[in-house]
Amino acid sequence: MTIQCESKMTIGKFYQKAVRELKTAGIKTAELDAKVLLKFVLENDETFLLMHPEMLLTNYQFSKLKKLVKRRLNNEPIAYLTSHKEFFGYDFFVNKNVLIPRPESEFLVEQALKILKSQVPSSEFRVLDIGTGSGCIIISLVLEIEKLTSLPAYKLMSFSASDISKKALAVAKKNYKQLICHSVSLVDREESPKIRFYHSDLFSNRLLHKKYDLIIANLPYVPKSTQYSVLSTQDLKGIEFEPAEAIFANDNGAAIIKKFLTEAKKYLNKNGTVLVELDPRNAISINNFARKNYPTAKIEIKKDLAGLDRYLIVVN
Repeated sequence: MTIQCESKMTIGKFYQKAVRELKTAGIKTAELDAKVLLKFVLENDETFLLMHPEMLLTNYQFSKLKKLVKRRLNNEPIAYLTSHKEFFGYDFFVNKNVLIPRPESEFLVEQALKILKSQVPSSEFRVLDIGTGSGCIIISLVLEIEKLTSLPAYKLMSFSASDISKKALAVAKKNYKQLICHSVSLVDREESPKIRFYHSDLFSNRLLHKKYDLIIANLPYVPKSTQYSVLSTQDLKGIEFEPAEAIFANDNGAAIIKKFLTEAKKYLNKNGTVLVELDPRNAISINNFARKNYPTAKIEIKKDLAGLDRYLIVVN
């Protein structure tokens, strides 16, 4: 049995020291980050930290916390330090193979739910999530649908997700097992919606050559020309730890989304919907491109909570 000796550092003193170091490094979320790291290492909640500031950390805990703070001082995202990120109220596993889920992407789940509520299917209703990454969008959607007892037609829905990265798909599958397969009872598991995962560059996998009623895409959209200037912005420090192939794209960030919109036409059912997250800097360009490629469709740009053009909605 390994004996963990106590260090001379208490929870309270470590918290104060960590906050000072993080603030000195210019990290704006110093207090929150220090609490998150303490909760992560101590495997306890904030109430425990507040009630036991005098508790001595073990040598193991102190050593682990020091290493994590050092990595945070280097601007490594807190989500990668703890391997966790909350999205739509669910706890997702993340690592450096996937983009860290952003609050802005929750709109895609909200909009998808509105569509499914307004178009209760009488036959199979297919949903596809392209560029799934951690799986946060499609998994959150399925979990929310399971809560809707007023939507028994979910049994008619089929869900698919794809990504160009095999490593990202491994993360998505892990989240699927943890959040869906292990979250329902054995009795309900057979009725729980399934998600099929595919390795694919957009629609290159032939198994995706079907017609879909809803296609969601959160693809790389940040202009490559701004890659290095973005990294110098304090608010976005840490982005260099995330997979560049999931962030940046050519043609002012619009190249991959335009390719997606061109291909998606073949796979969208009549009255089907495409939901895409955008960079506000290329929203006008992509909106014009969509109108040329979907001349009879209803096309709309939606703003995010900051009032920026962030989402494209195409109804075929």
